Amino acid sequence: MGILPGGRFEAVNATALLLITYAFDLGPDFVDGAPEWVRADRLDVQAKAADPTTGADDVRKMLRSLLADRFSLVAREVAQLRPTYALTRIQPNGPLGPKMRAVSTDCDALMKEVAAGRAPFPTPPPVTGPVAPCLIRSRLGVVHSGGISMADLAKVLYQGAERIVIDKTGLPGWYEVELDYRPLSAAPDSPDAAALPPIFAALEEQLGLTLVSERTPVPTLVIDRISRPAPD
Repeated sequence: MGILPGGRFEAVNATALLLITYAFDLGPDFVDGAPEWVRADRLDVQAKAADPTTGADDVRKMLRSLLADRFSLVAREVAQLRPTYALTRIQPNGPLGPKMRAVSTDCDALMKEVAAGRAPFPTPPPVTGPVAPCLIRSRLGVVHSGGISMADLAKVLYQGAERIVIDKTGLPGWYEVELDYRPLSAAPDSPDAAALPPIFAALEEQLGLTLVSERTPVPTLVIDRISRPAPD
């Protein structure tokens, strides 16, 4: 699922929940009131914006309109106080970690050029090796990027930290990062348990960042009504 050049949006074999979380930029744990079919039924979606240079924020707004029109979605956002982590620097004015460095690439500008068809989409990253600017290789225990903002890094860390992470580093721009950590869910006798540090230590040792526990009002989407869409 994602945005393609020319202002196109495509989702293949996606759940309605996945569409909702993308449209409202929320994790699946922050959607309440969804019937079971929203998490189970699969569907394909193809849509195109009138403006070929439409960016991600506008695509999310248009996807909300699609959900209201085709799924009869009626929902409201409320703030719930939840445990969160603040992503901060260990040394506010000190050096970054050895696995993190600033890059000059403007990823927002690059993706606008890609959306307009004036630049090719960067080559998707392989399983190992370097990652192209502005792309991310991410799975549980691994975050490698050729250029990522701290706000996006905080979002990616949600799965590994098992809480929403809020960027409070104060670092602007984009950064190459290589973060390898042991997930909280890893079994004590697994190979990763011995080979990799836990996420908290890995952030400090590799990136010079740390997670500080907080309680923060977090947006949560409450679904009041939603219907299965009619196929076309």
